[in-house]
Amino acid sequence: MNRFSVVLLLLFCIVVNGYPIEIQKTEEKQLALNITFPALQDTFALDRVRISGVTDSLAKIYINNSAVKVFPNGAFVSRVELEPGDNVISIRAEKGNQIVNQDLLIYRPPRLESSPEEPTVIDEALVEPAKNIMLLTGDFLNVRFKASPGGTAYFSIEKIDKNLPMIELPPEKANGLSGVYNGVIRIKEGPTNRGLKIKYEIRGKDNKKQSVEAPGKLYILSDDVPVIGQTNKETWLYSVSSGSFPLTRVQDSVVVHITGKTGSRFKVKLSPSLTAFVEDANIDLLDWGSPLPCEEVSAPVISVDKNWISLLMRCSGRIPFRVEQTLNPASLKVFFYGAGQASHWITFPNGLNELKQLSFDHTGEHVLQFKVDLDQKQQWGYRAYYDKWGFNLQIRRTPKIVERPDSPVKGLIFAIDPGHGGDNEGAISPTGILEKHVNLIWANMLADSLKAAGAEVLLTRQEDVSISLEDRVNIARSANAHFLISLHNNSTTAGGNALTARGTSTYFTLPQNQEFAWAIYPRLVKLGLAPYGRIYNSYFITRTTDMLVVLIEGGFLSHPEEELLLTNNEFLQKMTGAVFHGIEDFLLSQYNNN
Repeated sequence: MNRFSVVLLLLFCIVVNGYPIEIQKTEEKQLALNITFPALQDTFALDRVRISGVTDSLAKIYINNSAVKVFPNGAFVSRVELEPGDNVISIRAEKGNQIVNQDLLIYRPPRLESSPEEPTVIDEALVEPAKNIMLLTGDFLNVRFKASPGGTAYFSIEKIDKNLPMIELPPEKANGLSGVYNGVIRIKEGPTNRGLKIKYEIRGKDNKKQSVEAPGKLYILSDDVPVIGQTNKETWLYSVSSGSFPLTRVQDSVVVHITGKTGSRFKVKLSPSLTAFVEDANIDLLDWGSPLPCEEVSAPVISVDKNWISLLMRCSGRIPFRVEQTLNPASLKVFFYGAGQASHWITFPNGLNELKQLSFDHTGEHVLQFKVDLDQKQQWGYRAYYDKWGFNLQIRRTPKIVERPDSPVKGLIFAIDPGHGGDNEGAISPTGILEKHVNLIWANMLADSLKAAGAEVLLTRQEDVSISLEDRVNIARSANAHFLISLHNNSTTAGGNALTARGTSTYFTLPQNQEFAWAIYPRLVKLGLAPYGRIYNSYFITRTTDMLVVLIEGGFLSHPEEELLLTNNEFLQKMTGAVFHGIEDFLLSQYNNN
């Protein structure tokens, strides 16, 4: 086991065999004052910003002349309101005759304000579209700009139409602003070989006119010649034009039908009723005349080994697909977009009981559904991908879970992921403790507990090094891990309240991981940690499909009282025990399920 130590101002942690044995306050002759958040000069577009730092535990702290509580380890936290422009935040520590001052210079960018009614002006800070957009004839275009309220506004699209009316949105529909004008038009036929200008005009209450041109231009796609693209790397298809919630992940060389563009994302037609969006940098446009994505998918050839059921479906090209998982009844549905069924012959191997039924169905125009009904009350993971032979769906078989007196973890493979590392430090506590170090200590403790009970364990990192999320998953995958457990500790936001944001939480994305995440959570709450919640969210780690995955946030390092717990080796051992016993609870529940 690697030995490492966390050394910070005022605090240090002695590590023996990978564990901290004590966190002590160093002796300081001079009164110390260390601000751990924010930086001495920083910028925040926030109404208020949190302040965290550390001083002598017997000192008094004043922030902008208001007294702030100092915790037993010298930590202090507060929040300060910010005005637009420069803000000087004064922090003062006092102990006896010693006084130490520290000033923070925080800049808050001016907020967008409603323009005056007179004189008539246009605020070019809000003129949309800000980037080029691509639409088909018949699509709706929504346009918007900000100007003096109470006017009469119009917009025109070069070569399409002129002086189209706009309405002034009520403030509650425009982030509290007056004078935001909105217009909508269904795109007519127009030039398809160049960008078309979008112009706005307003006549204000003073009867003066102002005009402006949108930064983004409109490109009309041809209805006659479809635009075809191909992914140049593994990428996500998103359900919306902005935001990070993914619809499905696709590999490189997947062919897609492009029907528009908004911002930096192409709009992709999966079916007549389903569209998706993909980053334009991840798409190569193919030559005009390239065929629409359309492939025939064969019935599967089934093979089985100790760990996986493999279903190989011949497919000459790569088309988008999406996997949908249900628990009760247990099933996997694969939707192929731009597909038809090539064959019906399916041979089931002898003695294979986990597959109850396989079926194909056309659920829409060129949408082929392949459904797998499973005899598994707990699904243990799946893989869906293309290789040179075609499309592969691999389903993890139920592992053997030993019975008492042995621990049910015996013989199972666990990948433990200490969150963050290297340049990615994660959260920072008021006294300067870094999350990446706490996570690694905790991960080593959990690994030792699992190994002692007979499990096979690997860590995604064993040192303070940077490692990508994708590499973390691949490390677990290369070991054929049954479980991936990502250990973290939380922090409130830059504008959050560090005295109220606290508690423990577990996170899952796929249905197969819900019971696993929920089994661990009550064990952590029983330690006295506040119940922050059992939470569904979509993180890269928790979207991993081929093993059971949970992300755990032990507590809030940004909360002074929880920092005291998370930097105490005895409490970390208790958290380790809570996670370990939560894993056992989940596995023991499988005796009646399989």
